[in-house]
Amino acid sequence: ADARELFDFIDRYRPRDVDPPADLKPFVPDFQPAVGDIDEFVKIPRPDGVADELGLRVLDEPKATQSDPDVLRLKLRRGDPGATGVADDAEVPSIEPEDLTAEKINAWIESVNALHANDEDEAVVEYSHDMPDLETLMKPFEPEVEEALRAMKLPDENLDVTPEHLAKLMCGILDIPVYDDNILESVHVMFSLYLEFKNHPKFGKAAGG
Repeated sequence: ADARELFDFIDRYRPRDVDPPADLKPFVPDFQPAVGDIDEFVKIPRPDGVADELGLRVLDEPKATQSDPDVLRLKLRRGDPGATGVADDAEVPSIEPEDLTAEKINAWIESVNALHANDEDEAVVEYSHDMPDLETLMKPFEPEVEEALRAMKLPDENLDVTPEHLAKLMCGILDIPVYDDNILESVHVMFSLYLEFKNHPKFGKAAGG
């Protein structure tokens, strides 16, 4: 009888949902973590006694297939918009004549192709002036503006003006600000807007024609 009553209690039990509080405490780690598993900092020292500082200043990958340092350096530079030119201590990648094989050449080509293939976003351009984003420029015109544009003849390459003046006219129609000290930035926004319309599934066919 006691066992049956015990099972009745089990059937009647309904657990409560408890949402434990989670405190977000930002912190700055003392060490640079390694890729993959936690780094135990168990390193075999170099014979000459020079410290490699693996995991501290140099990336330490605990895996059999190591990343190509030159490709990794290119990947980091692509992610840094402020990186310009070549660093003084940068190493130029090369393959020694005795190691020159088709496999190494193909591996380098494939790694560089993968680097460009993974870069889905367009190149980031730092404008010297405030420019509207493409989503804002793609919004429909006001009805009265659209009606006026349909009634007038838009300027084309046959207009007897300089290319700079024509670019200013087109940017003005598209509501792209133009600055006299750097009109190339406005032209870049205009062509970026054209590519956005061309790649759009709804407007791509009309823009391509």
